[in-house]
Amino acid sequence: MLDAIHERFKGTTGLYARLTNHQQPSSRFQLLPLEHFGLTDDLYIKMNARGKPLTPFETFKARFEEFLKELFPTGTRKIGGGDLSVPDFFAMRMDTQWTISFGATRQ
Repeated sequence: MLDAIHERFKGTTGLYARLTNHQQPSSRFQLLPLEHFGLTDDLYIKMNARGKPLTPFETFKARFEEFLKELFPTGTRKIGGGDLSVPDFFAMRMDTQWTISFGATRQ
């Protein structure tokens, strides 16, 4: 990704000045303090790409993965010719095959 950014902007001048301009910044970042949500760092890492809080379903999945880590600390499941931890297996299936199945059932 960094190579693509470099390729796109390598001939442009003045970008650093635009990034560090306090009166008219070209980029802005918003902070969402999580300490009031009572969430773990794992949930923070799993925030979606838009930086918005997780949906209730996404929160359920993340908390259930944490619960599975406690229930099966060393357990693994086979998938795609390899072994995954039980929480990772659940996450992968939930985000792929099971979601497709749930969607088909719902329709």
